[in-house]
Amino acid sequence: MDRYGYSVADAVVVTFGQSPKRQRDFLLRAFVQLADNPSGQPDFAEHPAGQHPVSGTRFGRWLIRWWPDHAVRVVRIIDVTLVR
Repeated sequence: MDRYGYSVADAVVVTFGQSPKRQRDFLLRAFVQLADNPSGQPDFAEHPAGQHPVSGTRFGRWLIRWWPDHAVRVVRIIDVTLVR
């Protein structure tokens, strides 16, 4: 079976780049986990009108919002938020 990849939004790149190395490593592992299981059960789901449904999954202190683009086998990571 072909694996899914992942892509990240520009805002995610900015947050990622401003995070300490330990947190960047943690986020990379979380991104891979999402790509390894793109049909997994999220912690919550949003259904914005006229847009793709968006899933939210908490990884430690990070909340990651994403959606699986099954047509091209990519998990689209659209937001990461550090929950304090």
